[in-house]
Amino acid sequence: MKKMQSQTISCLIPKLIELVEIEKVEFIKMENLTRRFDAPAIMDVKLGSRTYLFYEANNRQRNDLYKKMIKIDKDAPTESERQNETISKYRYLEFRDSSTTSKKEAYRIEGFRQPCGDKFDKFCLNRIADEKTALKYFELFLRCSTLPLNEICGKIMKKLHYIKSRAQSSPFFSSHLFIGTSLLFILDVKGSFDIKLIDFAKVREFNPTKEDPLPNSEWFRGLDNLIHAFSVMCTLDVPKTS
Repeated sequence: MKKMQSQTISCLIPKLIELVEIEKVEFIKMENLTRRFDAPAIMDVKLGSRTYLFYEANNRQRNDLYKKMIKIDKDAPTESERQNETISKYRYLEFRDSSTTSKKEAYRIEGFRQPCGDKFDKFCLNRIADEKTALKYFELFLRCSTLPLNEICGKIMKKLHYIKSRAQSSPFFSSHLFIGTSLLFILDVKGSFDIKLIDFAKVREFNPTKEDPLPNSEWFRGLDNLIHAFSVMCTLDVPKTS
């Protein structure tokens, strides 16, 4: 994140205030993105069809991950997994990305806090498996503002196109894999909003190969699908002409 502060994409990310070390662990202190908003709704949308690094996904068998899997989909385990009641972290992470919109749409709703402070349960969000269901949550988010749906949608789409343009022209973005990053949507009742790119712990330098010459293609696919989703939302409040 520190490197990105001097890059052309710095306008897309939170401002870094300082690095703080506590008991030999380094922490990032950054700006409060919600400070200028009045009781905003907040939505975290993770981009990409794979949201984990391969080294995270070890093969140690775990019962807790098996329980998390069957809570989302009781039919997901194989016969062997059902007998052992364990799965590996790799299996769970791959299942999570496959069972949500991550694989199909290259984005998924990771978190959603309403203006009153209530949060949607992660279990509910992990069951969003298609665009149709995702659109219902996007509409709930947009309805937190008193502005007409097509008006706030238009503003959000303009910002998403801006984010895409800045990312496409960024040397840093083209030389790094943006795995596990999210777009943080912030919206209050008056229609004030912002979108920032967050979660950079898994960003890594990218070495192109003939088989994989371009980084972040799935990241951009997710962004394009988000733009499409909000374009659909724009039509919901438009009166039909006879």
